[in-house]
Amino acid sequence: MFPDQIDTSKNFSKNGNVCYTVQPGDELWAIATANNTTTRKLANLNRIYPQS
Repeated sequence: MFPDQIDTSKNFSKNGNVCYTVQPGDELWAIATANNTTTRKLANLNRIYPQS
């Protein structure tokens, strides 16, 4: 999936954070790119940690 294939319409929560519901086939890097952030920051915000 490429960044231009992601629905970039923003949904905001009550605290102003952007909410996005991950769809089948989405990739972390594409979501991060579409939201002008890094995969590391996005993973940390969503408590996604590498498996050992």
